[in-house]
Amino acid sequence: MAAALLSAGCANVPSADAPPAASASSAVPNLFDTQRAIAEYVDSGRYQADFGAVVAQARAWLETRAPAVMRPAIVLDIDETSLSNWPAYRVNGWARILNGDCDLEKGPCNIHQWQELGRSAALPSTLELTQRARQLGIAVFFISGRPASEQAATERNLHESISCPDYRADGHFRGAR
Repeated sequence: MAAALLSAGCANVPSADAPPAASASSAVPNLFDTQRAIAEYVDSGRYQADFGAVVAQARAWLETRAPAVMRPAIVLDIDETSLSNWPAYRVNGWARILNGDCDLEKGPCNIHQWQELGRSAALPSTLELTQRARQLGIAVFFISGRPASEQAATERNLHESISCPDYRADGHFRGAR
């Protein structure tokens, strides 16, 4: 069976001598059209609906699984899972800017400067998930790729936005360097 699956998976792989296939999907999309499509997806509510559907699946899994384990826990990423950086991304045309200041009126906005402000809003679906997890006695952990220099602002933001009165740093904040 394994051999059949492996050979079936390789059936569509072109040989090393074959020229690359032309594809309409390989064209680089127009930046303006892409930025407009992202804004429309977010502004229409479709992003929140899609995100909410995924979180609902996670909640259903928690409801089923939590009673079956001794010390249940969930681990959530911070950026764009628990806290939203959309104000910075929106003013940047949905790009990630890593240098300079953060001007939310005119742009650009350095994502690290934005995160240092500690004004990221909690994503509602994830906030509800964390609240339900706590009701079920599930430990909630947050992880991040943020630099360690943003730890204090990130913790403050979690306390204020996610309403984590029991959130505490354990000395293991390991962000990107």
